[in-house]
Amino acid sequence: MTGFEVCEHIKNDPATAAVPVINISAAAITVDDRAQGLYRGADAYLVEPVAPDELLATVTATLRYTRARRRAELLAERLHLLNRLTLALYSAADARELVKVTAEAAAVIFRCSVAALLTTPQGSPLVAHTWQDEDGTARADAPQVHSTAAWPQRRDPSGRAQPPGADLPCLPPELKDPARRRTVIGRAKAERPPVVIVTSADAVTTPDDEQLLTQLTQASALALEALRSYSEEHALALTLQRSFLPESLPATPRADLAVRYLPASERTEIGGDFYEAISTPAGLVVAVGDVAGHSLDAAMVMGQVRHALRAYAAEGHPPQVILSCLDHLLASVEPGATGTCAWCGSSSARTPCTSPTRATSRR
Repeated sequence: MTGFEVCEHIKNDPATAAVPVINISAAAITVDDRAQGLYRGADAYLVEPVAPDELLATVTATLRYTRARRRAELLAERLHLLNRLTLALYSAADARELVKVTAEAAAVIFRCSVAALLTTPQGSPLVAHTWQDEDGTARADAPQVHSTAAWPQRRDPSGRAQPPGADLPCLPPELKDPARRRTVIGRAKAERPPVVIVTSADAVTTPDDEQLLTQLTQASALALEALRSYSEEHALALTLQRSFLPESLPATPRADLAVRYLPASERTEIGGDFYEAISTPAGLVVAVGDVAGHSLDAAMVMGQVRHALRAYAAEGHPPQVILSCLDHLLASVEPGATGTCAWCGSSSARTPCTSPTRATSRR
């Protein structure tokens, strides 16, 4: 096997492809030989006799180039990971999932034990870490999430508050010592609770490493801010929607009334579902309806429809007239909207309910 073939085997194996190779020959010394050696993978080609200084300078230059290339490749790989994991951060459905993805992302990029800390939009602190618990259940690809009552309140000798994570009981031994860890804090806004990532100091050694960790922390903080904004807007919209619904049900001998009004899941958007129960001189009226859509607009139209239904019923109109009026109202205030209403009435205590009447408004 020639030196050219040895070089090709080294460069064709992914495990050794990054190893620099310098060909030195006293026989293959022509221009064609040197060109063939470089074409087949050699990083440099020297012809004997070689002066010691020339050999040392060539080795130094080759190693310098190899290290620079490896740093560039590592940075490109980490940036690719950061881009992919940032998408995962913004795809997190809630703060609990976000803190897990944050810890996992830092562990994958820096290949070390990691802790991630944040405060949920509801004010509950969460910690996720990627090292082994005593029972051995935690893994880097499945971070464990723990809740803590509050951030530790510690101050340095000057009286300034120390960063979150300064004394968390869940930190592993290698991160207990502040000198052996790297802590980065990110905030979307100055007044917001921070997102904190704690890694081993040995894993963050270059300016590129620090920049990557800072970018990851800031991306997590921005994702948390998006979750917080959604949570606040969702809570406001739900409050507004519920303000359109009856505060209480009428007490009547005609029927025992109860209501349970809950979304199908915690992440269900607001919508146009409504109910109504009203006692009139003619009897008890119960209605359930829905304005199509999952938005604040649907809730607003629902409020108008429900208040109109209550007003028409209080005036003593029969069901068919009320439904016709609602149909006309819906076509007037919200052209193109679709609504459905199921009506149940009772004219006396002896006849608890009549057959429900159902009508759909569509324009």
